[in-house]
Amino acid sequence: MVTSGTFGALAFSGVLSLTGLQAATSLIIAGAVTGAAAAQRDIVFQTGDAANPQVLATRLTIGSNAATATVTWANVNHLLGSGTLGWGGTALSFSATGNVTLARTGNETGSIKIYGAGTGAGRGTVLTIQGVNSGNGDFIVATPNNLGDTDVTRFTVGGTAAVTTTTFAATNVLISAPATGIALAVRGEIKAGLAGTTQGTVTIDGVTSGTVTLAVAAAAGTYTMTLPPGANSNAGYQLTCAAADTITTWAAAASLREYKTVVGLGSPSNALDRLLHTEVYRFHFKPGVGTQDMETEYMGVMADEAPWAMHYKGGVLNPINTFGYTTLAIQALHAEIAVLQRQVAALQS
Repeated sequence: MVTSGTFGALAFSGVLSLTGLQAATSLIIAGAVTGAAAAQRDIVFQTGDAANPQVLATRLTIGSNAATATVTWANVNHLLGSGTLGWGGTALSFSATGNVTLARTGNETGSIKIYGAGTGAGRGTVLTIQGVNSGNGDFIVATPNNLGDTDVTRFTVGGTAAVTTTTFAATNVLISAPATGIALAVRGEIKAGLAGTTQGTVTIDGVTSGTVTLAVAAAAGTYTMTLPPGANSNAGYQLTCAAADTITTWAAAASLREYKTVVGLGSPSNALDRLLHTEVYRFHFKPGVGTQDMETEYMGVMADEAPWAMHYKGGVLNPINTFGYTTLAIQALHAEIAVLQRQVAALQS
């Protein structure tokens, strides 16, 4: 054993073992050639067993080989006090085979917090993963406020056994992907509002000014509205449902011959007969149906009495038929008037 250097140094070959009173605690510094190759250059901390303080058990081992430095706890549960356990160096990292657990099993709480650079509040982004009794095991992301003097929770993923929630803690939330120009992309369903509590609305702003809000009625009903399979390419077309459902399509009373399969000509006399034998009523629409205008007094026919003037399974007035039947009826009247005119002319001559 020798000493050297200004302040003194201790050099030895073998194992340096420091043992506390009654062998309660010991520190073992193993030399380069002690034991098997796997135990070279180790620093070993031992303490007495809980049941028998004089029986030492290894608690912490700091060792290495040519490639890797290791810190090993020789027990399943490790309790750290209020201090800090840190890994220094230019490449800061920590890896574990298996689970990393904070707080033992049961109802104890614990959390993992990862802070940004600096110290104190507002140091940067704070990532918190909480234990069982800390907000139902939440995952929390916090960033500094605009003054940089306190940390503010921005995003929380948590929930209960029945409901999983993702909560943005700020009023305004911006999700963007500048490279694609997509502000928000969602795979699956987007839900707005909560039945019985909050009305669902979607607000859309114009580029220069104006705001459009889409909302449902208080008693919204339950249905799925399906948009058309393509864009409208014809001026004057309207969004409509071809059947008794909410599957929409673009449609209109198209007049071009190319859109029609002609099956024959109409009968003027038959059209006039139908018009003459159809009752015309004065009426108001009931609330929630028709034109939604309950004040205006309308003059028209009833679907059950004039099925020839309806379409969409007899429930909606057919503007094509009404104009067509009117045209035929006028032609029939014109033909009858022409006969009368000839008869009058014959009498006068």
